[in-house]
Amino acid sequence: MIQLVWRMEGHLVADNKAMLDGLEADGYLIRIEIAADGTNKLIIEKDNKPLKSVPAKLKKNAVYLQVNQTHKDWTLQYRRAREIFEDMMRQQTTIMPADAAVIEQNPIVSPLFAKLLVQQNNNIGRYADGKLLTLDGPQDIDPKTPLTIVHPYHLHASGKWAAWQSHVFETQLVQPFKQVFRELYVPTQDEADKDESRRYSGYQIQVRQTLATLRSRGWVADYESGLRKVFHKQGVVVTLYARADWFSPSDAEAPAIEYVSFNRTRGTEPLHISDIDPVLYSEVMRDVDLTVSIAFVGGVDPETGQSTRELRAAIVRCTAEMLKLNNVRVDGNFAFIKGTLAEYTVHLGSAIVRQKGGNEIPIIPVHSSQRGKLYLPFVDEDPKTVEIVSKVVLLAEDNKLKDPTILQWIERQ
Repeated sequence: MIQLVWRMEGHLVADNKAMLDGLEADGYLIRIEIAADGTNKLIIEKDNKPLKSVPAKLKKNAVYLQVNQTHKDWTLQYRRAREIFEDMMRQQTTIMPADAAVIEQNPIVSPLFAKLLVQQNNNIGRYADGKLLTLDGPQDIDPKTPLTIVHPYHLHASGKWAAWQSHVFETQLVQPFKQVFRELYVPTQDEADKDESRRYSGYQIQVRQTLATLRSRGWVADYESGLRKVFHKQGVVVTLYARADWFSPSDAEAPAIEYVSFNRTRGTEPLHISDIDPVLYSEVMRDVDLTVSIAFVGGVDPETGQSTRELRAAIVRCTAEMLKLNNVRVDGNFAFIKGTLAEYTVHLGSAIVRQKGGNEIPIIPVHSSQRGKLYLPFVDEDPKTVEIVSKVVLLAEDNKLKDPTILQWIERQ
């Protein structure tokens, strides 16, 4: 099935290649330009000069409408491919090297695939020109052995997760979604021989936000059991249980999560968490953790999940290495900064800044101004992560601070 998907996606571009060279219409040249990252834009030229807007006389022109529709179709293909690749990682869907070669020929999809780590047997690397670009150099690919998009679980098991994180930063690679810096959840010792997890037990959640968050990730509401997600390939059904009315939610209610259970789709034999595919378990708990962060009563949970803090810690470390900020270290839930004016801590959950031996330093983030100026190794950036990294970089070079609203809170040491 996935083989057919990628071949059809390839035809969507190949059958409309004329749009790249451009088509004439009423003295204008209308074409589509595909950028190196796979995105595309519609360009209208008059006398070899691009126009800033669509001339009124072209808006109903058949050629313009045809090219504009192709532009929209290719934009949708880009978004669709990104979602398909992430789902392939979650589901551990394999792909044959011959199909990877087909993807590589697609100028819209290939830039996304080229930024992802795949594995064949025990080799992990990025696919390029029929080879696997590993940390140890290019490796030949067996044409008869399928490839799998790597999940953080495999990076962790390989012992090279930190090395790949450093590599992504060194090469300034921006992945289409969180892969190398994705949160990883592993079962606790108490959960191993049980069929349910209570790590989020007691968290009060807002029903409407919970529904919106989990429905977008494939969960459905069930009258009897609560919110459910079925993994047909693995034969597992997952249930998030809380005493809530999921079908006519009321804002006045604030139910607490009781447990997340795992059962087989067929048969009555008990299913222990230790027997569950670790990738499936991690993705389920990532969904629940995201829900708690978004739908937690009172706003974003200031503590944040442990896995999220670990991810942010890794990003702060890599950023400090990349920028040669030797006065930054990470320990536990905090980033410690030894500035010129004073010493500071930044909490990796709440982003609260405190001066060592002093008070909280209120630094208000302006996320829109940071966008495009701060490197993050994935496209779907977390605003809180951006805020934390920005504050760490700012305070590590506090001798350059000129904002009086920040300086007035620092007690110089």
